Amino acid sequence: MQGSERLPPAPIADARAARDVAAVAPAATAPPTATPPAAAPPAVAASPGATGAPDAAVHPINSKRFEDLRGEYGDFFDRCRLRAEFAGNVEFYVSRLIRFRATYQQLGDSLGIPWVFIGVVHAMECGFNFGTHLHNGDPLAARTVHVPKDRPATGQPPFTWLESARDALVMKGLDKVGDWSLPRILYQIEAYNGFGYRPHDVPSPYLWSFSTLYRSGKFVADSAFDPNAVSKQCGAALMLRTLQERGAVS
Repeated sequence: MQGSERLPPAPIADARAARDVAAVAPAATAPPTATPPAAAPPAVAASPGATGAPDAAVHPINSKRFEDLRGEYGDFFDRCRLRAEFAGNVEFYVSRLIRFRATYQQLGDSLGIPWVFIGVVHAMECGFNFGTHLHNGDPLAARTVHVPKDRPATGQPPFTWLESARDALVMKGLDKVGDWSLPRILYQIEAYNGFGYRPHDVPSPYLWSFSTLYRSGKFVADSAFDPNAVSKQCGAALMLRTLQERGAVS
């Protein structure tokens, strides 16, 4: 399991932190490069369903099979609510997904993968930095150093974001998925990070952090689970739910 969190909390406190958080994608017709983002937006009011109380009665199924988990994803997505204290954070990340949509869609359309899947993985693994590998957030100046190592296997560095991201998605067979229903998107996002939270009876923070379904429990290093550690990274499902509420995804 990935111990580090690529997506920092927001809003960003200062300009130096902002430069470290994200990169601005150019038009989809040109390879993305890393440039400083605009300042984070101010916190917004939580939606009417938001609450500050985590739901303690959440017990994920200990399985890796999609057919076992399909119903759980739909149920958890319907039940999850944004915790009010994180409303501004989620707004920050969702605004960047929308801002970079054209780049994600350019790649997704060529592989038959929804733009939103690529976008949330880019958020989680790279903090929206277009100067890093989608595989794991390592710099594009060289092949990946962390797992998966030595990617892309072909070509020569420095890599463009598009060619490296394509390699990451094809390497995992995501261009062969076909079914991209909401439960399948959530399944593939969790699979991208790993199913290691399920044996610990913890909803994966990779999906559910900042929602009422998640309290604590986090891998603080590879294979090192701390039941008291709390994720500070916005969960992918919260981004998806917010985009759905705004009509940006179905």
